[in-house]
Amino acid sequence: MKRSSEVLLKAVLNLPAEEREELAARLLGSVGDAEEAALGPEWKAEIEKRLKEIDDGSVEAIDGDEFMAWLDAQCEPEKPKR
Repeated sequence: MKRSSEVLLKAVLNLPAEEREELAARLLGSVGDAEEAALGPEWKAEIEKRLKEIDDGSVEAIDGDEFMAWLDAQCEPEKPKR
């Protein structure tokens, strides 16, 4: 972190908790906007398509842990038959 950022951080940490919370939310919001802006139009279209499919019920979302367990099971080598 640059020196100017360190000085700013020290000043911000001295603010009341409510003001720090508001500032943190605004900072995170600004990063999210930058990340979204970095997405190309193809990715934005794909995200919109997938959200629409979930909303209209044409696909069903599954829990991440459930998916990882399924994926692990798919990757296990088959046991030799005797």
